[in-house]
Amino acid sequence: MTYTFAIVLAVFIAIALLGEYLRGRRLRRKYWSRPCAGVQWRRAFPDAPKAEIRAFLQAFVDDFGLRPKERLKFRPSDRPVDVYRTIYTGMEFDDGLEWESFLRTMEKEYGVRIPEDPKWPERITLGELFAMTRATQRAG
Repeated sequence: MTYTFAIVLAVFIAIALLGEYLRGRRLRRKYWSRPCAGVQWRRAFPDAPKAEIRAFLQAFVDDFGLRPKERLKFRPSDRPVDVYRTIYTGMEFDDGLEWESFLRTMEKEYGVRIPEDPKWPERITLGELFAMTRATQRAG
């Protein structure tokens, strides 16, 4: 009985490690291999302080469970749903509710009202979300 449990546990650990390796490889290919996108953010939002851009991107990587040092690899034109799909290819057992967590942060921390339109997540970019955070901060 003990050996069976140990074998089952070892198999689950091996599957988890393989999944994490493949996830990292997908992220490296699509995002981590990019140069810093700070210039793109500054061009898109010339009046936004760097600290504000970094705080927004930090919230994004925190909610998506990504490494903080990679936050400036994301461009204003990147769609969070594409990042989610890069992390989860459909072979995983369950997701970590990253998208839902990020939307909660947008509402709670930034006051961004999330539209009821079910197609909205497919279209929204990080730059558009950041613009929404800035609009609510100016209004409030």
